[in-house]
Amino acid sequence: MEWSSDQEGTLSRSGGSDWDKKLLRTLFLVNMAGIMEKADEALLPGVYRELGVSLHASPTKLGSLTLLRSIVQMLCFPLAAYFSVHHNRVSVIALGAMLWAIATFFVGVSSTFVEVAISRALNGVGLAMVIPAIQSLVADVAHPEKRGLAFGWLQFTGNLGKVFGNVFAVLLAGTTVFGVAGWRASFHILAASSVLVAFFVYRLAIDPRYKEGQQ
Repeated sequence: MEWSSDQEGTLSRSGGSDWDKKLLRTLFLVNMAGIMEKADEALLPGVYRELGVSLHASPTKLGSLTLLRSIVQMLCFPLAAYFSVHHNRVSVIALGAMLWAIATFFVGVSSTFVEVAISRALNGVGLAMVIPAIQSLVADVAHPEKRGLAFGWLQFTGNLGKVFGNVFAVLLAGTTVFGVAGWRASFHILAASSVLVAFFVYRLAIDPRYKEGQQ
């Protein structure tokens, strides 16, 4: 089953309904990755108060964490774009999700402000990797006539993830989960969820630029 280039430069399918089901599954998994990516970005602001109390950090220092992650993420975008062009985008998305999951986990176990800052910087690397790969994969996987709809769903699920991440963090922030501070537990839970999404993306999604099974 291969994709061929037509006169307009778009990719066209061959292989029938089974191939279409795999493409639909890929779109679903990519949207799940988008949800987790946006949820991860929104998690930290939801626990600012509890994090500040725990690490004795001022509001200014807490705000600098998001700034640091954004700067690292911005600087990594060119490299992320290179990976999305020259490598299997499914593997890039899975790797990026694993990186941000590891960094998110370490935020939850950090005991100093410096440790949190380093973890958030590494988190920016993982978050940057997935965005160009997700957007270009959606463009290729979606049928040309439904490409706008596909990107609309991508924006919807991304914003849904942002809302979920913030609400989830706020609800857990002031609680205790099995003896663990709620704000720490929120990072652990999101990290574990991101690992699961990374696994399913790697195993079940496809990049139409590559033959099945080739990474």
